[in-house]
Amino acid sequence: MIKKIGLLVGSLRKDSWNRKVALELTRLAPSSLQLQLTEIGKLPFYNSDLDDAKSAPESWTSFRSKITEMDALIFITPGGFGAFGANHILRQSMVFLNVPMMQQPEMYLSHINTCFKEDGHVEEKLEKLLTAFLTAFEEWIHHF
Repeated sequence: MIKKIGLLVGSLRKDSWNRKVALELTRLAPSSLQLQLTEIGKLPFYNSDLDDAKSAPESWTSFRSKITEMDALIFITPGGFGAFGANHILRQSMVFLNVPMMQQPEMYLSHINTCFKEDGHVEEKLEKLLTAFLTAFEEWIHHF
C-alpha cells in the first residue's frame, strides 16, 4: 500500500538547503512512499479567534485539508546547532499531543552546503544516509 507523506520544510527560502534535502528525499523515496512538499509559507500566525469554519483563512483550510490527506509527515528544519533545538521542541509538542514519532534514526546534517553536486543531487555519502533514513521510515510507517 502506498503511503502519502507530507514534507514540511522549515525554511521558506526558494533555494534553501532544507528544500533541496526535501526534494532529494522525494527523488530517493521507495515506491511505497509518495512524498510531497506541503507548503507553509502562506500560513498567517495562528489566532484561535479565527479557528471556526466561517472565519478561518483560506490558507488554513487548504493547509489542513492537505495535512489530513497525509498518512505521515516529515519535518525538515534548518540545520546547524539550531536543528537540535528545533527537533527537541517539536518532539515535546508531539509527545504532548500523543502523536506517534519515529525515534531513530534522527538526522542532523552539518556542512550541508558542501553535500550537493552541480546537478543538484546530493553526494553519494549523503544519498546513502537519506536512503537509510527512508528505509527506516518506510518500515516504521507501515506499522500504522
